[in-house]
Amino acid sequence: MMGQGKRIFSLSIFVNVVIMIYALYCVREFDYEWCGYTFVGVFLWTVGIVLAAPVDRTPKWYRLGKLLDYPLLSLVIFMLLVHASGLFDFLIKAAIFSGVGELLTYALQRKINRNVILAYYSALLILAWVLLYEYPLIPLSYSLFVSYCTVNLIQLPSPKETGG
Repeated sequence: MMGQGKRIFSLSIFVNVVIMIYALYCVREFDYEWCGYTFVGVFLWTVGIVLAAPVDRTPKWYRLGKLLDYPLLSLVIFMLLVHASGLFDFLIKAAIFSGVGELLTYALQRKINRNVILAYYSALLILAWVLLYEYPLIPLSYSLFVSYCTVNLIQLPSPKETGG
């Protein structure tokens, strides 16, 4: 991990752990619905940021796919968990929206450049804040996750730099 990505990673993990502790406290003391959603969402973003962390000697195409896929798919899965009426409804919607998300990220990989990356992640951030405004700690945590993926994706060497 590069220096800036490492700082965002550490900050994200710290903020997510604090939010999860607060959410667990709220669930225990007040039993608010949003506390449970907050814990689940922040836990999902924490797992996502750990999975998206680049490992040395990983092929660029694999890192590129992870950094594009994980933020979109985790947002889709969380939104379906919040809004699905049952397990079958969740599974059907998850399959459809995940497939559309995979096609979108596949198309993005073909036309990847700095402007496309920034537009894609900006759209995800706006979408998260609009859809999850009722649970402000969730989009805050998601913003850190997306920022981390953005920084790491921008730092990947271009094909011109690698000779490919």
